[in-house]
Amino acid sequence: MDVFKTKLLNYLNNTFLAWLLLPFTSIGIGSILGAKANSFQLYPFFLFYFFLLAIGLQEKYLIKKQQGKMINPSLLRHLLGVISVVILLLILVSVNWLAVSLLLLYSLFIYIAHQPLISLEQTAFYYILQLFFKGLILNLLAFYFQAQFISATIVTYLLPVLCFVSILIVVQQRKMLQIDQAPNHFSRFMYLKFKPIIAGLFLVGSMLAVVVLLINKVSIIIVVIFGLFLIATLCPLFLTQIRKQLNKTNYISLVIFIIILIYSFILPVF
Repeated sequence: MDVFKTKLLNYLNNTFLAWLLLPFTSIGIGSILGAKANSFQLYPFFLFYFFLLAIGLQEKYLIKKQQGKMINPSLLRHLLGVISVVILLLILVSVNWLAVSLLLLYSLFIYIAHQPLISLEQTAFYYILQLFFKGLILNLLAFYFQAQFISATIVTYLLPVLCFVSILIVVQQRKMLQIDQAPNHFSRFMYLKFKPIIAGLFLVGSMLAVVVLLINKVSIIIVVIFGLFLIATLCPLFLTQIRKQLNKTNYISLVIFIIILIYSFILPVF
């Protein structure tokens, strides 16, 4: 039992695994629903996925540099930049210029948001824009990459996902708040009310997911099982021994990924 517990904690605390799974929280539901509406397009999906991996690394680099925790490794920065440009060119050829324009806009936001002179992470605009891109735009693009069209119905399906993605954004933003440097009202509120905010977002997201599933006439049994799973994901956070050994950020990322994955597969084709 102890061996199983140790292996499980190693998986849950694996930062590399969390990095690999994180892009799926922003494109998972869009990709799965798009594949259901048409057929799974492997090439565009992997282009999109690897682009987000590269941007994710750049974002981590910019955050650590902003916090003074990393020197300026120009080779890494230039390499990630070249990889991103190559992938964007491939997307331009295989999809269209509008998709590339939106991804360029997203990349520009990531770069500007983490500049020390701007300190956007200390404001509500950081949360709003992160949610706009990571919760909405990237999922809509993922759907388009698969289905080759956009349906208004997907926006209603995305409502619970917006709450779950918000949790990841809030967790990331709280780590960057500088409370000791004349905090504004938003950063003070975000820092002090962190746990209630996370709990509220999880509760609202779970309720919305159940409502959306019921509206779309998903089997009551499946909805109940899904609801029980949502409750079960909270258990490790209430077990003191496990909580102390758990990398909470990685665990939250993994849980959100699994929730979005299951929710996406349960949803019917529209």
